[in-house]
Amino acid sequence: INHVNDFKWKNRLLVIRNKNQKLLFEQIKKNKNKLIERDIAIIVLKGNNAFIKNNLLPEKFFKSLNKKIKHLDSSYEIILFGLDGKIKKIYEKNIDLNKVFLDIDKMPMRKYEIKTLN
Repeated sequence: INHVNDFKWKNRLLVIRNKNQKLLFEQIKKNKNKLIERDIAIIVLKGNNAFIKNNLLPEKFFKSLNKKIKHLDSSYEIILFGLDGKIKKIYEKNIDLNKVFLDIDKMPMRKYEIKTLN
């Protein structure tokens, strides 16, 4: 994984910009199945590094991601990318993960996924 676009059409990304998100990380642990069902990969940013499942991603990846999010106000600490690789929603700290799930479930691609799974 060398570029944020490597996730395109495979995963939605939930990018967490501030590691002081204890409540969010607890929600993530409790909702693993909902994350998997929606093809969500969690990327955590710490300083100038990006991590997925506590594994450091290449600097190239961090730079490609940072290019897409650096213009966003830093008060938005959680960024949702859609399957198309575009930013779909931004959230402030302490968001209820169910709100993120609801936002995803309203998206056309997700509606299509739900239809084809049933």
